[in-house]
Amino acid sequence: MLLSPDFRLNFELTNPTSFVSFEDTRFPIGLGGIRLFPNVNEHEVKLLANAMARKLHYFHLPIGGAKAGINSSDINDLYRFVNHKLIKSMLTGNNPNNLTFVTGPDLGTSEAEFQDALTLAGLDEFRRSGLLAQKSETHGLQLDNIVTALGCIESIKALIAYNGDLADSDRIRISIEGFGKIGTGIAALLQDNMDLVGVSTKFGSVYNTDGFSAKELLDAQKKHGDKFIYEISDNINSTAQLFEEPSDIIIPGARTEVITSTIAKSIINKSKPNYIVPVANFPYTDEGRQILERNKILCFPDFISSAGAVIAAITEFAEVGTEENATKLGRDAMNSEISDLLRSKKSHESIFMLAKNQSLVNKSALLKEVQNSKGSDMKEISTKFIEKYSPNLL
Repeated sequence: MLLSPDFRLNFELTNPTSFVSFEDTRFPIGLGGIRLFPNVNEHEVKLLANAMARKLHYFHLPIGGAKAGINSSDINDLYRFVNHKLIKSMLTGNNPNNLTFVTGPDLGTSEAEFQDALTLAGLDEFRRSGLLAQKSETHGLQLDNIVTALGCIESIKALIAYNGDLADSDRIRISIEGFGKIGTGIAALLQDNMDLVGVSTKFGSVYNTDGFSAKELLDAQKKHGDKFIYEISDNINSTAQLFEEPSDIIIPGARTEVITSTIAKSIINKSKPNYIVPVANFPYTDEGRQILERNKILCFPDFISSAGAVIAAITEFAEVGTEENATKLGRDAMNSEISDLLRSKKSHESIFMLAKNQSLVNKSALLKEVQNSKGSDMKEISTKFIEKYSPNLL
């Protein structure tokens, strides 16, 4: 495990084939999930680590972005991965590079399965309370689904309030690409004037001009998983077809670089939304995003709108983890940073590039902070974060 000259660390393991990426090893702590999914590759994992870094640094957290990906759908491969000697050394921070990988579940894994993996690897001391795996008392869904969706919904509300283009609309049409765990959270949090008109899974997409019942979608998805689309419609289209259906807001919620130049052209010619507000990490290719922006479609930064779970987890690290605290901190941090971003945006600017550049500025300041400190742990970092955004929680 050698550090590259640009401070980035990437490596591949076999049996199962898996990849780990640290965006910048000058941060002694790297934070990001473990993705268990067929066809995960090194490129995707690098992008995800970079997306995590943008997210963490935009919210002033002195932590590096990291990610792991396992090319499999077999949960036993997660257990083997966590039990690997090299991975265990990174989870414990006991390695020559003094790097600590703070990780948890991602696409294809659950909190309970990750906690089981720690136990099987003899790492019970690294188990957390599993706040995000608990059921939301309000919505009955896993709290992880709700808090991630919360970041997206708060972003949408802030955009509508600021831009005013949909503010007086009696009906805002929303399509969700990748209606899985986070899609269910979005459905549960939709405002009264928001209609879910299109959804997709790996099996295809469905669209209803009149909108779907959120309750029916939630019930069908819970019972049938990704195949629920066959239960709610007789007209199943390709996944890509979702981007051609008329919507006011599109929410990419699956894998990286979905919005290519080809998809972007479909969006501007047929769907014609006002906003793209992702919950997926790194959903745009640069070319795809630029095509959309040239055609006056606002591409919201994924590293802000998808940050809800990271922010919620802060309450657990600070040992004040409750659903009420997690959702309050999410709203407070989101609203503070999004308000500052929208106020600073000039009419001609790309909001995505403005936020990306701000993340890099923050990173520079955070590196100085890390290098000048004697080191801090996740509890200390998390406590300072809460003091900044929601001090009454402490």
